[in-house]
Amino acid sequence: MKRVEQSLKNTAASLGIQIGTILLNFISRTVLIKTLGEQYLGVNGLFTNILTMLSLVEMGVGSALIYLMYKPMAEKNEDRLRMLMRAYAKIYNTIGLVILIIGVSITPFLKFLMKETPDIKNLSFIYVLYVLNMALTYLFSYRASIINVAQKNYIVNLIRFAFTVIQYIAQIVVLVLFKNYILYYLCVLVCTVLSNWVIYLKSGKMFPFLKTRSKEHLTKNEKKEIKKNIFAMFFHRMGTFVVFGTDNLLISKFVGIIEVGLYSNYTMITNSIMTAMNLVFSSITASIGNLVNHEEKEKSYSIFKNVFFANSWMIVFCAVCLYVLFNPFIELWLGKEYTFDSIIVAVIVLNFYLTHIRFPANVFKEVCGLFWNDRYK
Repeated sequence: MKRVEQSLKNTAASLGIQIGTILLNFISRTVLIKTLGEQYLGVNGLFTNILTMLSLVEMGVGSALIYLMYKPMAEKNEDRLRMLMRAYAKIYNTIGLVILIIGVSITPFLKFLMKETPDIKNLSFIYVLYVLNMALTYLFSYRASIINVAQKNYIVNLIRFAFTVIQYIAQIVVLVLFKNYILYYLCVLVCTVLSNWVIYLKSGKMFPFLKTRSKEHLTKNEKKEIKKNIFAMFFHRMGTFVVFGTDNLLISKFVGIIEVGLYSNYTMITNSIMTAMNLVFSSITASIGNLVNHEEKEKSYSIFKNVFFANSWMIVFCAVCLYVLFNPFIELWLGKEYTFDSIIVAVIVLNFYLTHIRFPANVFKEVCGLFWNDRYK
């Protein structure tokens, strides 16, 4: 019963937060288009895809380590949790530094990723801010994992939502008063660092044992298992990037940066729905992890079928609504010149459906540590 209560609490908080985030995102994006134009939307989409490519450096280390945390969390094995978090911190700090170095080194080649260079001042500096923001994310974000594993996702989500509200308000004020994209993105960077720092402090209060050093170390077999899972996760992440992380790069190179901006309006809506779904499933992930470590396989499979059924209904409903309402909504919101042909909309919706119908399988695969089995798909 406790698992159900925690899942409901996490899900309710996540959905409420996502609704608020979507509304703020719409307002911020509208102000950005009206003050600076669609070129900046295109640049945002392009740089986001480049960062997705850089995230391959992470290689699935987070998922591999989080999988190992469910059992000691259920058993309240503090020394083991402390050891895993220490390993997590070392690896993520290294990843952040590597991303910063590789990301900045790509700067001279940005022009080769665009069909036409947009008329935007300090474009390279703006890109470096994007890279810096991503690199700093790895500095403290690993501490959120132990809160999530403890089935307290709502705490992390509430902290991040509070700083998201601050970020969007600050961005709108900056756009209206200064019409400056650098200041606009600095709001993102500052709020990213502050939210991760607050989560870091909160995790320290919730789990005081993290402040002391662990005497336990990973065994050779455990290191071997982690390396095996990381190797498998790299295949998964590479596949994910090639399929989902190259859209804006290709559109920017062969069609144009403005079309990237138009496309990003559609993907903002699908991504908002995706984030809401992700929040729902991340809210129950820890509970599922607890379930598979305590219950028989038959019960776990029964829960999987129930979750898959509910997800299927939600995804079909969302896909139908998107296809019918996409263009009328964007025309009402921004104007007919910002819409795509119906065939393009159909492909975007089909892509959305095929992506999100897999959510339940991915969640169960993650908590069971089944990264190796389908690494080549």
